[in-house]
Amino acid sequence: MIGINPVITITVSDCEVIFKANPELIEVIQEIYGSKQFFLKASGCIYYQISNRRAIWDFLRQIDLYCSGIEDSFMAFITMAYNTIHFAEELPGYEVGSTPDIYICCYSNYIEFSEHQIQVYQYDYPGAASIDRATIEKYLRTPTMAEVASEHSLSNFTAHYETVILPFLTALRGRVS
Repeated sequence: MIGINPVITITVSDCEVIFKANPELIEVIQEIYGSKQFFLKASGCIYYQISNRRAIWDFLRQIDLYCSGIEDSFMAFITMAYNTIHFAEELPGYEVGSTPDIYICCYSNYIEFSEHQIQVYQYDYPGAASIDRATIEKYLRTPTMAEVASEHSLSNFTAHYETVILPFLTALRGRVS
């Protein structure tokens, strides 16, 4: 599965959690966390200071709780750096690195490859532009994607194109309000 058109990113470096999204999504994030004091870093970018690194899991669990009961809830890609062990264990030697300790990215579109078929998922994020078929096909024709398509015997993928629209964050907003 490959994500395109990032709409929300969450980066964690030491005790700073940064959310980047469009203004409508920033508002939704603030509603999810209620009374937590976020600070504006720039337009479309807020941050929160957790009390210690181990507190990150409870902090991120709040957004997970709002998403868990929603049908077709969203998918995110996550990467964790070597330092992430310091978020689970009290160990000496933590050093701030040049990359985030935790990086989470939610995309408005995901492309899933299966045998002889490509499925495109589109989430209905408030304030995020939808991607049309021509733009998605442009992504599919890049050298990297062409290699993935050939691995899955999808050289003639255009006949198998289908979009599934998932109204996730619209439903989420109804739960938060």
